[in-house]
Amino acid sequence: MAKVRVPALDTTGNLTGDGLAAVQKVVDANLPSLKTSLEQSLEERAARIETRQPDFGFINGQRYYSPITYTWPDYYNGPNSQWAKFLQFGNSLGIVILNRSSGEWLDKRPDTDFATQANLAMAAGAKRIAFYVKTRHGANAPEADDTYRERVRSMLGVSMEAVTRFTEKFILDSVTAVYQDYSEVFTRGRGAIFLDEVPNGWDEQQQKIMPFYQQLYTKIKKIVGNNVPVIINPGSNTRREMMDACDIVCTWESNAQKYLDPTTPNIHPDHYKDFPSWRFWHIIHGVTPQNIEAVFHKLDSLNIGQAYITDRVFSIGDGSEDHPAENPYDKAPSTFVEDEVRAWTQGLLPYLTRIKALEVELQKLKQKEGNTQ
Repeated sequence: MAKVRVPALDTTGNLTGDGLAAVQKVVDANLPSLKTSLEQSLEERAARIETRQPDFGFINGQRYYSPITYTWPDYYNGPNSQWAKFLQFGNSLGIVILNRSSGEWLDKRPDTDFATQANLAMAAGAKRIAFYVKTRHGANAPEADDTYRERVRSMLGVSMEAVTRFTEKFILDSVTAVYQDYSEVFTRGRGAIFLDEVPNGWDEQQQKIMPFYQQLYTKIKKIVGNNVPVIINPGSNTRREMMDACDIVCTWESNAQKYLDPTTPNIHPDHYKDFPSWRFWHIIHGVTPQNIEAVFHKLDSLNIGQAYITDRVFSIGDGSEDHPAENPYDKAPSTFVEDEVRAWTQGLLPYLTRIKALEVELQKLKQKEGNTQ
């Protein structure tokens, strides 16, 4: 006898009989894995939301002077203090950096010089006091191999021991040390962690290192809390994935001539456009009286919220990245830079430009009058 085929759909188009049973069997078999996948997705999304405060006290569209204050605390130098020159910007200050011997926080706990300088910076109005921690481009990440470590060593011009000692444990121990030893900065909601020497993630080797930094970000947050921003400094633009490894990123650290060169590509790529201005920090050295206004106009055109501008220059010379022949960060900038910075942070740069133009015209008129007499 021939087997009678029962339609899988009824007259209304709904599943019925064996068709319904077959579909139900497939659903039942896959439901646990689908549920697990959905829960993981929701947890990851929640973690990203929970680990980052909306703004850490910064305002989208506002300009902040965030100097690279690698200078040793020198509050005892009175009017000759380099730190005092930085701190005179008061409430215009965004972030200042405490850098003890390129991130050596474990050999003297605490260092009273840095505790004192931190208190002075908070009193001056700096929004965040960031503690410097070196990471050596993730050369000691599980994903890194000997070839990548040698690449990092050669790029920095240092010994291999000066690379391999900066392990994840060393980094996290350093973060723990500053969080414990300078607790007042963090309890007052003013602390930050500054991770230097971070890869941008563009080439194949660095792409393998990106998960290390994303995980490092999460581990640091577990130590210091979600209200403490983590800053990374690759010194150039990054892949978008690196935004998940930080709250603020330094996406430019180079000279003004290159910054203004129209052939310099992708200073601020399109995948940054959805993020607020305060999440980006540009560090520009080697400015001159002739190009400084153009530098500030470029900053505004790119919607960069954090900036450090200096006329001091960087040159490795016979030194290394750790000890360059010329260091743009060991002293405060010249007076002409300070005047422009004040105008920029207060939104007065266009007016300052007009005043300068009028002064030039006035000087020309005076010279003309002098020639006719």
